[in-house]
Amino acid sequence: MKATEVQKNIFHSLKLRRKNILSQWNNPIGTDTRHFFVDNLLPEDFVNEVFKAFPKDGRSLIQQRSFRKKNER
Repeated sequence: MKATEVQKNIFHSLKLRRKNILSQWNNPIGTDTRHFFVDNLLPEDFVNEVFKAFPKDGRSLIQQRSFRKKNER
């Protein structure tokens, strides 16, 4: 899936769920912090394809002790 297709899928999903998103945003439960969540934002087959593209052993991922760049001192 191309980036433009992903963007269109996200926009379409958000547009379909607009009322629910606004309701969550305007009526936070258990907190004063406004927030919302969206389940099934992207098609399941695409999400599975992305998941399969990540290394399973984790060795290819960069291990860092913090969010700062490793070369900063």
